[in-house]
Amino acid sequence: MTPIILIDSLAEFLKEVNKNYFSFEDKIKDTPLKIESGHINIRDYAKEKKAPAIEVSLLKVVDAPLDLSGGESTAFVRLYFVTYCEEKSGAWRELYNWVEFNRQALLKNKFIAKYFRLVNDLVSQYPEPVDQPVPTWVGFIDLEYNIPQVQEVFNYEY
Repeated sequence: MTPIILIDSLAEFLKEVNKNYFSFEDKIKDTPLKIESGHINIRDYAKEKKAPAIEVSLLKVVDAPLDLSGGESTAFVRLYFVTYCEEKSGAWRELYNWVEFNRQALLKNKFIAKYFRLVNDLVSQYPEPVDQPVPTWVGFIDLEYNIPQVQEVFNYEY
C-alpha cells in the first residue's frame, strides 16, 4: 500500500511539473500528456501513437535490516517517458530535453507527498536509436525513495 501511495503521489507531482508540456510533432501536438502510475505497453503506444506519456512504475521494494531507529525500506521506481516524432534527426533532442526537465524538477523537490524522500543520484537512460520503437521514442529515469518499514509485532505470550 505504501509503495502505491508513493507512485500515485509521484504521478500527481509530475502532472503539476508537466502542466505546460507540448510537443513540436504535428501528429501529436494536440494530444494531451498522459501521466499515470502502473504499467503501459510501450509497443502499443508506438503502434497507436498514444504518446506523449509518462509512466510511473514500481520496480521493487527492499527492506533494510531493523536497528534501534526502526529501519527503512527503499522503493525502486522507474519513470518511463514516451514521445512520438517522425523526424529522425532531431527526435532524440525533444526526448532528452523532456527527461532532463523532469530530472531537475525531481532534484529540486526531493520529498514527495511530504513523506517519501529521494535518496539516490538519479540515473537517466536513453536506449540507442536502433533500439527505439521509432517513431516512438522512450527514455527513463531510475529513482530510489525511502519509505517507512513495517514494524514487527512481538507476541510475548507463551
